[in-house]
Amino acid sequence: WVDEIRVSETNLLKKGSNVLNRLILRKRGNQLDLYIDTIRVTTIPYVAFEPNSSFGFQINGESSVSVDHIFVQQN
Repeated sequence: WVDEIRVSETNLLKKGSNVLNRLILRKRGNQLDLYIDTIRVTTIPYVAFEPNSSFGFQINGESSVSVDHIFVQQN
């Protein structure tokens, strides 16, 4: 396990049942921009994934996550 992104608090996430938040990671050169809905919340250095590596979410407490789809596009 490699923790590439430091945990931080935000009030941008909508909360409640049947509420959707759109999380976006956009690579720009050697930077990775992270968005919640349309708002960029931070930019971090891009670190390439190793072959056969994984992508995941860390969920704490009584929270849950549901993912409808993951869209990956390379330009």
